[in-house]
Amino acid sequence: MIVLCDKAQQACRDWQGHSDEHLYWDIRDPRLIGRADAYEQALNEIRHRLSLWLQIKARDVPN
Repeated sequence: MIVLCDKAQQACRDWQGHSDEHLYWDIRDPRLIGRADAYEQALNEIRHRLSLWLQIKARDVPN
């Protein structure tokens, strides 16, 4: 499970679903940035973090 903001982290604390991993990435809310490219910046940050996480997970897979 990947949580992207404080509000979601608080709401998901007691989540009863199954997940092998819980990650918390504090991505700034694009609505509060006030720039035309704020949503694009947030999306790029998420993509970048996912890419890094997937690289790490790929190294952890036994051959």
